[in-house]
Amino acid sequence: MTDKLLSIRNLSVKYKLRDYTINALEDISLDLNTGSSLGVAGETGSGKSTLALAIMKLLPKYAEMKGKIIYYDKNLLELKEEEFRKIRGSKISLVFQEPSATLNPVMSIKEHFLELFKTHIPEISEEEAIERASKLLEETGVPGARLRDYPHMLSGGMKQRVSIALALALNPDLLVADEPTTALDVLIEAQILELFKKLKRERNFTLMLITHNLGVLAETVEEILILYAGKIAEYGKIDKVFNEPLHPYTKLLLESVPSIQENKKLSYIPGSPPDLANPPKGCRFHPRCPFAFDKCKIIEPELKKVNDRFVACHLYYE
Repeated sequence: MTDKLLSIRNLSVKYKLRDYTINALEDISLDLNTGSSLGVAGETGSGKSTLALAIMKLLPKYAEMKGKIIYYDKNLLELKEEEFRKIRGSKISLVFQEPSATLNPVMSIKEHFLELFKTHIPEISEEEAIERASKLLEETGVPGARLRDYPHMLSGGMKQRVSIALALALNPDLLVADEPTTALDVLIEAQILELFKKLKRERNFTLMLITHNLGVLAETVEEILILYAGKIAEYGKIDKVFNEPLHPYTKLLLESVPSIQENKKLSYIPGSPPDLANPPKGCRFHPRCPFAFDKCKIIEPELKKVNDRFVACHLYYE
């Protein structure tokens, strides 16, 4: 039996700027069960990072958020910041794309851990906090002796390992990783992904891995959510979606991924993502879609169950 850890219902996020409004996310619904893993993919600007920041309630002040984010029957969007601070980092944690978003350059690695533990576990002794920090570093592939170092003394891959150790320090139920390997070279990227898989096996936390690189997700997660221009295009088990994609955007996205195992010509998605301050009527993908017909240009498709997954495309429910 699986327990529902996090449920998102009809989540919409708008960035209200002085002269215009950006519809960053619209009507997003998904479920995360305890111990499950979900990949979130899409082009730059699809809303992936906005989704991560919405879950963490770290959106800028000019963002307007509607809908529900339910964590164990509690709507996180209704909590005051003081209440949510007890959840952020301890129950739901985030690994940023850039370690600099986590690591303060004027603080040693030890000081980062001490501040974290003292904030959430005031009664902890400094000795115990340092011991825990050292074990966490070792667990993520960083020698415990690096506690005395400052961020500038670490390589990019080492900084990201420290960020992961900090994110897991309080044993969260859910770890959200937002493009955690984008700034790393291919070899270090592979090592960090192996680390995520190892830690998930050992700790059994729920993982949401956000990336624009579909190859990263293939062996890492169980389910995948494809975002396009702030809306869900397709959502289901990753093997089903990868082997038999239904949404035209998913198909084109997969065909544009290079492979060393197949001798195939790479395709590309024509055109550019829409302006989210003024999205097109109907399906947001129709200006780029090779299968679009008149209905696609007028009526926005609903996200509906089609066989073994959810898809938002008129081709499947005429």
